[in-house]
Amino acid sequence: MQHGNAPTGMQGHDHHKMIADFRLRFFICLGISVPIMILSPMLQMLVGINWQFAGSQYVAFALSSVVFFYGGFPFLKGFWNEIKTRAPGMMILIAVAISTAYLSKVINLVDDAQKSKSNPFC
Repeated sequence: MQHGNAPTGMQGHDHHKMIADFRLRFFICLGISVPIMILSPMLQMLVGINWQFAGSQYVAFALSSVVFFYGGFPFLKGFWNEIKTRAPGMMILIAVAISTAYLSKVINLVDDAQKSKSNPFC
């Protein structure tokens, strides 16, 4: 099905393949998100359990990195394409949002590691 007014850079794309790819990425990332949520200290506190172990924050970070890079790849790629063509759109907004969330996780992890080195009682 051809669209007469396809957005810049979208001509010739197979939307069925793109939708199938998004769906696959969604369900894989959804599955990876379950252990991330289980390892979340805030969720554990809310439920009243403590399943933290040495390095659990690094396991959660590694899994979050997979979600960010694998699940976010279409948005990051779309961000780059929109920047190159000077045609801003939703990919830029989504890429900025997920990158900001991921960067805040990185900063939080580094900050926690620095605090635990400077104060062994944390």
